[in-house]
Amino acid sequence: MLLMGIGGVVLLFFWIVTQHVATWANHNLLLLSPLALALVSSFWHRAGSVPPRRVPMVAMVLMATVAIGAGLALFPAVGGQESGLIAALVALPTFMGALEALRGANRRLAAPSP
Repeated sequence: MLLMGIGGVVLLFFWIVTQHVATWANHNLLLLSPLALALVSSFWHRAGSVPPRRVPMVAMVLMATVAIGAGLALFPAVGGQESGLIAALVALPTFMGALEALRGANRRLAAPSP
């Protein structure tokens, strides 16, 4: 998640700050989302602590953006970009990480407090 978030921040920086044609309106920003940085802290919570309330919402939004990006990568005629390889490399690890964050959040919320 950390590398994916950093990649998204770099893409967002190039899109907003520079005038590179290759990074403007790049659909890979849906695959390498800066939102992944919001989930990094959820992996380092202590066993008894309660994760932030935003973890399930951010995980669901992250999975939705990756699904949209993967859909656009599958149909390059719609999106105009051929990013199928990036989608194949990013989609599964993103879903696995987001589901692990959701599972950890649910497990910690359901655990009885001492």
